[in-house]
Amino acid sequence: MKKLIFGLVIFGFTAQMNSQSIELKEVEVVANYNYIEATNTGMEALPVQRMQAVVKDYKAQNIEKDNLGEIAYSMSFYNSDGKVIADYNTEGKIIRTTEKYKNVRLPLEVLQAISKSYPNWTILEDTYYVSYQHDKGVTKKVYKIKIMNDNKVLNIKTNHSGDFI
Repeated sequence: MKKLIFGLVIFGFTAQMNSQSIELKEVEVVANYNYIEATNTGMEALPVQRMQAVVKDYKAQNIEKDNLGEIAYSMSFYNSDGKVIADYNTEGKIIRTTEKYKNVRLPLEVLQAISKSYPNWTILEDTYYVSYQHDKGVTKKVYKIKIMNDNKVLNIKTNHSGDFI
């Protein structure tokens, strides 16, 4: 008898509960997530990240679809830190980019490699090159660095990990 009454009480409480309905916002699928995923490792300088975000988010107006090939339009982006030339298809997806940045902050691995191989040398300037292709990913990430020691100037190249090329 106790079990029956206890069961009816529990059933009475659960029957009155309402389920919650949560309305989710619409999610926009980003067409160029592959570009950001391939080019931005989180170690790039802030100006590089900002420029790549502008390239990723660019939407052209009134692009007509035609049979001219895969590339619909090409855009050039410039600021004081660098420039990017990006080719887009008719849907706004990045096909390829060529990027060049001047005097950006070098990654820690690159700085450590330079200080280990070239002690007492000073970095005069650096240029960061990035090439991206949609079907291949990043094809090039190179730092060209000019260093100086006692009126001697040397140009060196490293990859993103600090390995000399």
